[in-house]
Amino acid sequence: DKRQPKARLQQSLDAAKAFMLVAILFEDEKYTPLSLYKASHLFQKAGKPAEARKALEELVSRYPDSEWAKKGIANGQ
Repeated sequence: DKRQPKARLQQSLDAAKAFMLVAILFEDEKYTPLSLYKASHLFQKAGKPAEARKALEELVSRYPDSEWAKKGIANGQ
C-alpha cells in the first residue's frame, strides 16, 4: 500500500490551496497558468479529484493556449 501519511496529504492540500490563491490574486500570463496546473496536480495527489478538475477547468478556460493547459489536458489531470 503506497498511501501517503496523513501529514503528507495535508501538505499537498495546503500547497494546492496556496497555488490557487496565486491564481485568484494575480492575472499573470507566466505564473497563473503554472499555479493552476500545480494546484490541479496537488489536489489530485491529496485525494481531491473534484477540486483538481475545477483547477484544470479554470486553467483551460482562462489560458487555453498555454503550455500548462495543454500539459494538464495531455496528462489527464
